Order: sequence, then structure tokens, then C-alpha cells
Amino acid sequence: MPMSKYFCLNCYQGNLSQAHCTNCQRSDYTFEHSHKLRVPKVSNKVKFRKFIVDTVIFLNVVPDHLKPKAQELLRHVKLFNTPINGREWTNIKVKK
Repeated sequence: MPMSKYFCLNCYQGNLSQAHCTNCQRSDYTFEHSHKLRVPKVSNKVKFRKFIVDTVIFLNVVPDHLKPKAQELLRHVKLFNTPINGREWTNIKVKK
């Protein structure tokens, strides 16, 4: 039984059982997180923002090379001016 789930930062597909995304057919934008996390769909932006703020461990496991894609995700769900778990890279500013 796998003890990890994966999230794709390319197509925002969550709760994947393997590192290769079945939606966009890529594996270079996936990262591993705990199988205990139930990641909501990104299409429900309000619920996803609440998940990100309440479950700070989710962004803690993003590898350094995927942080720019994670910042795009935060922009996509409109989570601005909120440093998650004190990490400055998660404090996204609104573009003017």
C-alpha cells in the first residue's frame, strides 16, 4: 500500500497515486505529500485556499525546483499577501 500521494503543479491534479500525472502525462511537475492529506479540487478556489492556509505542511514539501510553479498555483487560487508557515516565497503580491 503506497504511503504517499502526489500533486501535479502543471495541471493542478491532486491525490495522484503515482508520480506520473495521468491527466497531463508529465512527471516533472509532481511532488509527493502524505497520503493522509485529502487535497480538495483547485477548481473550488475558496475551499482550496482554506486547505492551503490550514494545512501548512502541504507547501512545506514542495521541492525547491517546483516553488515557481507553486507560486503560480497560489496566484491561480488568488491567495495573496499571506505568507504560509512564515515562508517568504509563499507571500505572493498582487500584480498591478
